[in-house]
Amino acid sequence: MEKDLIIGAFTNYTDYDVLKPWVQSIKDTGFDGDIVLIAIEAPDNLVKTLEKEGVKVVRGYNTQKMMVHMLRFLSIYDYLKNNKNKYRNVVSTDVRDVIFQTNPFDFLKTKFYNLGLIASSEAIKIKDEQWNKQNIIKNFSEYFYNDVANNEVLNVGIIAGTAELVKDLCFALFQMSSNRPDWVADQAAYNMLLSFEPWKTKCSLGFECTCN
Repeated sequence: MEKDLIIGAFTNYTDYDVLKPWVQSIKDTGFDGDIVLIAIEAPDNLVKTLEKEGVKVVRGYNTQKMMVHMLRFLSIYDYLKNNKNKYRNVVSTDVRDVIFQTNPFDFLKTKFYNLGLIASSEAIKIKDEQWNKQNIIKNFSEYFYNDVANNEVLNVGIIAGTAELVKDLCFALFQMSSNRPDWVADQAAYNMLLSFEPWKTKCSLGFECTCN
């Protein structure tokens, strides 16, 4: 039977206390699907602690010497590809600065079946937020920035959707954020992708307004 999945990735952490708020907050919501962490070059003692806490740990290695911001999308893509038909819906988040106050699937389950992807808005337009504006210009040029300047900033640190769409989005994000001028290009790639078809019509914002 298909399950729901919450998945994240990390590297260079040695202390469980950094990950504990993420793990424990998920458990406290009563979520009964799989909790998976991609552990990129993690020490054995941390992996054992995570497994003791009920987390499925997938070992990863940074052979490409990429930033984890981008490498995580390849790891999540691989995990979903290797576990095809195991999961219904997926929530992927950052792990250091995200906690769960309720089971996310209770809120999202009615939305997944309408469009397929849910994006988290930062409630400000790209043109009005200097870091996102400059990041997009640097990685994708001012020519393409002008096409998305009036869109709301979407937060790549929280992605949700059906398993198949999240898998394919992670493939696209990895490709779009690799070998860019800025060492952090995942947010820019995410905002560019979801501004254009076919992704635009597959997505709605978490606050019930449509991506545009």
